Amino acid sequence: MKIRSSFVSNSSSSSFILGFKKFPKSKLELMELLFPGAVDTDVIENSKLEWRTGSKASIGELVNKLFKILKKYGEKITNEQVILDHLSASDEVYKMTRRNKKAMELMKKEDEICFATNDEEYNEVKNKLDEYYMFYAKKLWDQIKGKFAGYPQLIYIDIGDSGNGEGQIGDVLASNPLIFDKIPHVLIMRN
Repeated sequence: MKIRSSFVSNSSSSSFILGFKKFPKSKLELMELLFPGAVDTDVIENSKLEWRTGSKASIGELVNKLFKILKKYGEKITNEQVILDHLSASDEVYKMTRRNKKAMELMKKEDEICFATNDEEYNEVKNKLDEYYMFYAKKLWDQIKGKFAGYPQLIYIDIGDSGNGEGQIGDVLASNPLIFDKIPHVLIMRN
């Protein structure tokens, strides 16, 4: 199970579950899925890249980088448990869990004892909290799984500047979840 802690880094990364009818075999196929009718020289306006560097990101650059990320780092999801594991670490599940009074008490206790020497007590609290995260992950999946109907190829990706070497184009991908509006997707986490 993934671990969701209250610490959030200031890196720019996002993770998603993306749905495909079939995995795109080429950059051109991916571009047609994400940007129907566009050409690779078209530009993504108002991107994070633009205000950080004065540059604009072309669709061709974004698709090229995303295709590489999908091929190299994309995790094919083979069963519902993998989906639930990813969702249990999502921002949405974290928010849902925080609305539960008993879970909130456990979160506070976890924060209090996380640096204590009593690993047994910490693990007990963490395991109870993980049960809440999984409970709400199941609820969230029940709410959203319909949008993935007919899209059997699910891929988990983590994009951004946190280790995959995407650099500025990765920042654009991570900061613009609208890039995936043409395919079923769920934002797992955005830092």
